[in-house]
This record gives sequence, structure tokens and C-alpha cells, in this order.
Amino acid sequence: VLFRSGLGTPSAPVLRASLREIRESLDEMVFSVDPRKDHLDSFLGYLAEMARRLVDDSDLRLEIDLPESVPVVRMGPQLRHAVLLAARESIANALRHSRARRLALRARWSPPVLELVVDDDGVGFDPSRVDPNRNGLANQRRRLAGVGGECHFESAPGEGTRTRFRVTVSA
Repeated sequence: VLFRSGLGTPSAPVLRASLREIRESLDEMVFSVDPRKDHLDSFLGYLAEMARRLVDDSDLRLEIDLPESVPVVRMGPQLRHAVLLAARESIANALRHSRARRLALRARWSPPVLELVVDDDGVGFDPSRVDPNRNGLANQRRRLAGVGGECHFESAPGEGTRTRFRVTVSA
């Protein structure tokens, strides 16, 4: 990808960004399948860490609101992976498109349902006018549906965007 013919050699910042993205993707995959990390509390901690890493080089103010404690509940690898990828996509969309000043990541645990919300104060968008050739929003819905979950978007021009994920986490 980096060395397509005719594009020349990528610059050092482009290489660093690409390597960081590859490292983060590998880290997420390893986390998703590590049986020592297959509990809800590990997942929530990793999710917060991932959000901080993604937002780290931006001007966004990140607010994280997670349950202080959750019971020991197993969260299988497919579920962890699907929710991580969907949350990552939502945060990346806010970074790329929203021009927001604030991004909030919230989680609520109401057994057996985990609800995650990614909320920004950016420019928003009209969900009915999303380009069908873009895959980000559809991928989020597909990922969550694949593990029995739901993904909903609330947005309007000038009103920011709220993405809500709901999944059942059961032993």
C-alpha cells in the first residue's frame, strides 16, 4: 500500500503513522484472542486505553466514563473483537470527520447488556445522506449484528454525533 508505483517513497511521518496503525491493529487482535483478557473488566480497561491512544495526538478533549467495578463476566474473543473494531471506527470517524472539541466514551453495564456510547460535539451529519459507497457505518452495524448486538447512530448537521452499541455479554 505504501509503495504503490508512481507514488515515490513515503515520508518518515507517513511511515511512522502506518507502522503505528499496524502495531495497534496487531495489539487489538492479540488482546481479542488472549484468554487471560476474556473478562468484561479487562475489555473496558483496554477500550479506555485504546481511546486514549487514538486521541493522543489530537486536540480533542477525551472524557471517559466507565463503571467503577463490574462483576467477573466472561467476554468471548469474537465479541471483544467486534466491539473493539466498531468502537475504534467510531472514534476514528470523530477524529477524521467531526471537527469536534470533545469526545466522550461511556459504558453502562446492566446485566447482561453492555452499552457503549461514543459521543462528540462536532459538525454532525445527516445519516440519510451517507454515501452508500462508504463502508464505515455499515461495517459497524454488520460487526455488532454478527455478535447479536446493535449499533445506532444519532446525528444531525451542527449537532454532533452519538454512536450507541449494545451487546449481550453472558457467561
